[in-house]
Amino acid sequence: MNNSENIKKVNEEHDLLLFLHEYQQITGDTIEIIESRESPDFLLQKGESIYGLELVQVIESPKERFSRFIFDGNDEIDVSDASDLIQQTIYHKEEKRQSAHWGYPNNTILVVQLRQNFAESILSYFDDTIFSEIAASTGFVEVWLSDHSPEEPYGTVELLCIKPESWRGLYRHSLYGTKPYG
Repeated sequence: MNNSENIKKVNEEHDLLLFLHEYQQITGDTIEIIESRESPDFLLQKGESIYGLELVQVIESPKERFSRFIFDGNDEIDVSDASDLIQQTIYHKEEKRQSAHWGYPNNTILVVQLRQNFAESILSYFDDTIFSEIAASTGFVEVWLSDHSPEEPYGTVELLCIKPESWRGLYRHSLYGTKPYG
């Protein structure tokens, strides 16, 4: 593994720990990290079962961002375009999940990381039809959006569950309502 791959893995492990902290607060499930790998990114043990966990960032192409800045004077992606990009990212990962080299294809959790948009704004755009469509058209056992906007001030993330339906919705981070930066 070269240096940039090592840095990427360290960042993924950091993001995984942020996700798992909030996930365990929401679900009450205790999860042990078994191994860092590829396709999916991690193996986890939850109860007696082994799960794969795939982290993916929603990233807009630099060309589109630059064009928006030139024409609109703003490089922020709007919630409609972000919602479309999130869905495209999920469906792209679904194609990869179905490939022959993917480990634990029937027992993988997908975590979609948001760096530019807040989960709350996405929730205002997504409706039950979109949630149900995503849930029905993917074979991931769970699909979560991980909003990293609280990471700098609070050291954590907020989660929006798409699948399973029993957990569907926005979950404020565990430090919500407290003062940022300690």
